[in-house]
Amino acid sequence: MKCAEQIKDIREAILHGRLRPGAMVGTEFEFAQKWHLSRNTVRRGIELLVNEGLLERRPGKGLYVRASHTSTRTVQLVLPDLTWSYMGLIARGAKQAGVGRGVQVQVYDAHGEMDWDMEFIRQLPNGSTDGAIIASLHHRQFSEVLFELKSRAYPFVLVDQRLRDLEVPTVEIRNYDGGFFVGQQLAKLGHQRIAFLGPLNIYTVEQRLMGFRDALLDEKVIFDRSLIVDLGGEGLAEWLQNRLEYAEDAVCRLMELPSPPTAIFDGSGDLAPIIYRALHKLDISIPHRVSIVSFDDAATYSQYLNPPVAQLKHAWCDIGCVAMDILVTEMTNTAHNKHNEPKEHRFVDFEWLPGGSLAKLVSQPL
Repeated sequence: MKCAEQIKDIREAILHGRLRPGAMVGTEFEFAQKWHLSRNTVRRGIELLVNEGLLERRPGKGLYVRASHTSTRTVQLVLPDLTWSYMGLIARGAKQAGVGRGVQVQVYDAHGEMDWDMEFIRQLPNGSTDGAIIASLHHRQFSEVLFELKSRAYPFVLVDQRLRDLEVPTVEIRNYDGGFFVGQQLAKLGHQRIAFLGPLNIYTVEQRLMGFRDALLDEKVIFDRSLIVDLGGEGLAEWLQNRLEYAEDAVCRLMELPSPPTAIFDGSGDLAPIIYRALHKLDISIPHRVSIVSFDDAATYSQYLNPPVAQLKHAWCDIGCVAMDILVTEMTNTAHNKHNEPKEHRFVDFEWLPGGSLAKLVSQPL
């Protein structure tokens, strides 16, 4: 355990620039004496940093930080559409994490075309890359392609989804926990009739709804299914390209109910501007008549909304960084034929930004 901690310290010092490329860090003999460990234990720990491309051995001299320009591996980043701003943030995080590890990152943009995306993934083992970070399309056919990729023992990490029936390494945001948190906040403000909008065919959105529902039940708030609006869409690409505008009509129908909602939860994280527009047309004020919460603000639209929307903020850049961290380990394990190693599943937490779109419910509006 002590060796693992020391190796982690060296790794972080390199990645954060405290140890510069070309710097000598010592010898295995020196580390063994300093850490009071056997030479073999130290060698195994150092080997991890060498395999990650962080250190190099110079015979007769010692261990040196590998020059950052030396690329030991090439990683393919597969994104559905770079115009979706959070995809660009994932790419930035992955590239930043790769620089200190001697990893060259190539970006493939499918331009929202699912067939292009899936065919490119199928061909990954035939190319020259050593591994891939793949952003989920949240589509049944996409899962089938990942099964094919895993069967060929090609190292990859899946971002933004954990598959139910396929064990692969993943990085996710906390969808259930985020939905639960929003439900708690709205219930504590006294809201009893809360609408949820989103594409429920997407598993992550379904998880948010489940967390939201459980929080309301815990807070003794009746879960009214008539206020749950499934906006449809088969997979992420169809949702973002063709289904967003359906939200405006959905909001109008909700507000025409005999007992309309006093709060609306944008469960997709994409709908807040459309919800604001619909309520503005109806001359319904935010938050005095209706409170609004968005699951995310990946498109950074909140700075243009008045009042700023309450939201869960996710560090998508960190997601790319964590994915690269896992992939480096996956590529090392594959090189050593460790195909049956347990897969890592990591989460990136959210930050709660209350904004100005929330109000405590004093009385039910007429």
